[in-house]
Order: sequence, then C-alpha cells, then structure tokens
Amino acid sequence: MSNALQVAVYDVIHEGDKSPKEIAYAIGCGHAYLLAAADPRSEVLQLQARLIAPITKFTGNDAILRAICEEAGYLAIPCRTVTPNQQDVIGALGDIAKEAGEAMTEIVQGIADGVVCEGDATVGRRALDELIRCAESLKELVAQKVVAR
Repeated sequence: MSNALQVAVYDVIHEGDKSPKEIAYAIGCGHAYLLAAADPRSEVLQLQARLIAPITKFTGNDAILRAICEEAGYLAIPCRTVTPNQQDVIGALGDIAKEAGEAMTEIVQGIADGVVCEGDATVGRRALDELIRCAESLKELVAQKVVAR
C-alpha cells in the first residue's frame, strides 16, 4: 500500500467526524481489526477492499477512493445521490462538470501550447467519460421525475 493510501485510510478512520468504533459497527467489522488495518505502521494487516465502499458511504469521506484512483492514474469524480428536486439534479451535474473542468486544466493549457502529454490526455479522456456517464445518469433521473402539468 502506498504512503498516500495509508495516510488516507488512517485519516478517514481516525480523523473524521465518526469514531473508529462507530465506523466498525456501521460496516460490520471488528473495532480491533479496523484499528489495526488503519495503522500505517502495520506491514501485516491491511484494509480489505470490500470495506472501502461501506466506509466511504458511512463516513462521507472519499479520500481512500481518491488515493486509489490517483495511484492508478485515474480521476475520481463522485456521482452524488440526487433527490427528486430538479434544482438538486441541476446542481449535482454542475458540481460534476466543475470537478471535471478543474481536472482538465492541464489539457486546456497543453492544447493552447500545441502539446498535450499522454498522461494528461488519458486523465482528460477519463474525466470526460465520467462526466458523460454522470450526465446520462442524471438525464435518466430527470426523465423519471418529469411530471406533466
């Protein structure tokens, strides 16, 4: 596990609004296991991958996912849960678009300079793909919530 990932796991478990005991109870694992798995000095025990999504959902902190994506060369853009209110849908799409735009700043500069490195291009393609996927999901949600008046 990389240092950035170890720090992210430690911070989510120990530095957030929820205590390690609350997190362990909510995700159905032992408190002692969670403490040991979140210890960056441990070379034997590491956090099980199956627990990352439940921890992220319960704590609301996506630092572990972002660290994994960064290490793998991917971009993490959350598709937030949207309520039926159309303003919420529009706001969520705006947030996703803003995050994708921020991630693509290097590409825009590279295009202006006439040179885009392969790494930036890969990140940009992934950001656009995620933006499109999220937009399509939100489009379907809006279609389900439209009511004829």
